[in-house]
Amino acid sequence: MGKSNLPEAVRSLGQQFVNQLGLDPGVDTFGRWMCHYIAEQMAKAEHAAGREKEDAEEKCFDTILRFWQHRWQLPSGLRPFGSFERIFSLLESIDPERHRNFYYHQIPHN
Repeated sequence: MGKSNLPEAVRSLGQQFVNQLGLDPGVDTFGRWMCHYIAEQMAKAEHAAGREKEDAEEKCFDTILRFWQHRWQLPSGLRPFGSFERIFSLLESIDPERHRNFYYHQIPHN
């Protein structure tokens, strides 16, 4: 990889993300790049103010969501946990911290 113009703190944060996600060593070049890009966006948001800060935070948030979408799907379009989606949905619905009761629903009275 070539010399980066990013500050050392941003490169370090990006590498920390890469390490925590187990992307290095590996073949997920796009994932590693996104980790560093997210670190850069976080630094911009941290040092901005006003509307510029809001825009930077929104861009960072959107990038993180795209990264997790990338992580959820394999390059071939396969979704290894796709068959578990109904199970995940059930677990979410019986979460005791959930505001809506799973077993008892209010019946509307006419």
